Amino acid sequence: VVVVPIVAPILLADPGANVTAVWLGVMIGLNMQTSFLTPPFGFALFYLRGVAPAIVKTFEIYRGAAVFILLQLAGLAIVGLYPSLVTYLPNRIFLSSENAPPPINPKLQHCLEVQTFATYDRERARLLGAITAVEQLDWSALPDKRHERLKSDLALAASTFDLVAAVRAAEAATAEFEPEYRALRNEVRDIEARIRRIGAELDKLQREERYVAQAPSPEPDKLAAIAAHMTALTAERAELETAVPTAWADIRSRYEVLASAERKARLAYRNNVDSAYDGITALRATLGSAPALAAFAAELPKLRTAVQTQSPEAAMAAIKAAEKLLSDVADSSRVKSRLSRARRALRGDSPKVAKSLTALDQAAERLAEEIQWRTPAASSLLSGLDEYDAQIRGTIGLRKQPRLADSQVSEMAWCQSAHRDISLKF
Repeated sequence: VVVVPIVAPILLADPGANVTAVWLGVMIGLNMQTSFLTPPFGFALFYLRGVAPAIVKTFEIYRGAAVFILLQLAGLAIVGLYPSLVTYLPNRIFLSSENAPPPINPKLQHCLEVQTFATYDRERARLLGAITAVEQLDWSALPDKRHERLKSDLALAASTFDLVAAVRAAEAATAEFEPEYRALRNEVRDIEARIRRIGAELDKLQREERYVAQAPSPEPDKLAAIAAHMTALTAERAELETAVPTAWADIRSRYEVLASAERKARLAYRNNVDSAYDGITALRATLGSAPALAAFAAELPKLRTAVQTQSPEAAMAAIKAAEKLLSDVADSSRVKSRLSRARRALRGDSPKVAKSLTALDQAAERLAEEIQWRTPAASSLLSGLDEYDAQIRGTIGLRKQPRLADSQVSEMAWCQSAHRDISLKF
């Protein structure tokens, strides 16, 4: 009852964030709950004393509460030693719920990469084998552009391991420099905080000085005291400003270079895996649409007849309905664009029937070209690409999934529950 009002607002705002705040809230709640049972001011003990019969002595109530106090103190010690226990369950529930964020959510990236990089180490041979299996499929039915795109996507997937190594190298370089930077940074930030406090005090004194000076009867002694105080503070601030180590600018610059290199390495990795998986996803959708595209071929003669025999309004309605059918067919823009041109040719007071028919003929040609390569390519490639997707979905393609797999939620929840020091970024 005590913990919920403290922790619930934070968890509702973001179950994966504010780990330290939630931990402190639980610590405070447990401590307060323990205080309710400890004499001489334990409220719960007084409540029990008020309803217990006279035969029950106050000392007996105190003695009976001792066991519960020890249990709560043990719980307080456990929570203090293992803060991640506090937020693990809320994180796990949140990440496995219907409202769970997708893996590409920026707040999940640190833990996602910790988990995924470890999987790369364990399953590198399997992933490279999956890439090799796709390379050995029959690509002959693919047009040149799609052939090159698939080759490029597989090369991107294979380069993932080099990019992971680059991320780790950049991370190690930053971590190696951190001890030297942290000590100096803490010293400088302390000086800067003191300078800011002096600045705030000077602003307050300036306002007070104006107030005293504008009074009907200014007090010279008070004005002199304020001026003396401001002079002393100004001198103290100047002394603090000179106390900043001369090496600070160089050390700060070196750290920013290392941190920037790490960010760029992580961004390069993320862009690489996203591009590698997007291309495969798009090709699978294109090949999977081959039956639907072939079925649509029967609609084009009907559209041509409608343009020749029906009113322009009715023909445009029929073409628009056909365009809507193509909206559900992946990668059908080449055909759909010609249908749109055929429909626009019938607009206005003077419909251009011949132009509309020409556009429909072009749509038919493009449709035939698409069916000609998609059907054999789907037969030779689609099952292999589906297997490849199943192999890389939880690693290279993880950021592009709608949600985490159940097997990944537990590890992710533990990682999200652990406190991570990001103070050096500020």
